[in-house]
Amino acid sequence: MREDPLIFYNKNRKNSKQLYYYYYDKYVKHKKSKYFLKLDMGLHISPVKFIPGRFYTFWYNPLYKNILDYYDRRPLMLMHRQFTAESTKNEIIGGLNFNFLPERVKLTIIKYYYDTFKDEFESEIDNYYENDKEFMIKTDNFISLVTDWLKHKQLFADKNVNLSFAYRSYIIDRIKNVSFIEYDDWNMIPLLKSDYMVGASYSKIITDYYNSLP
Repeated sequence: MREDPLIFYNKNRKNSKQLYYYYYDKYVKHKKSKYFLKLDMGLHISPVKFIPGRFYTFWYNPLYKNILDYYDRRPLMLMHRQFTAESTKNEIIGGLNFNFLPERVKLTIIKYYYDTFKDEFESEIDNYYENDKEFMIKTDNFISLVTDWLKHKQLFADKNVNLSFAYRSYIIDRIKNVSFIEYDDWNMIPLLKSDYMVGASYSKIITDYYNSLP
């Protein structure tokens, strides 16, 4: 994400389909995370670790889909935390599924990350590319914000953004084909729309989002 997200958005908003094809080809069709192969094959023994502050995309098959108003089969999630559910003992990841947010809202969020943490990201980016891409650069201040849910939520509430609407939890054993979105591709996120929503149209979900605002 070497370019200001607003500039990127204005330059590419008419090319959103081409960006989606690039995203799909790179992160859905072809890119496979070596770290998550055992999860795909059902061979993992210890819990797979997702890293806070990273964007992930994966296939998801909800356990209780019959009681959901709608759900996303291919989330695009900013990781917040991982935990073990007390009642079921399932390993769970929670975070923001950006597919449930309007385009301009996603832009507001991504631009804030860029404006606030650009120096932190770019000071580590060369090290990131020189080493194993399976592991994220050390963006301590960004991760500190993302893992403090109340602070994160309130910061954007002050910008009239409802992060809670997009917060979702996913059972790790029902996740397949995990990819993480490289930092240089975060600019695309505001322009991406999921083709894998079940139970409602994108416009219905966006209407629900705006109806959730105070």
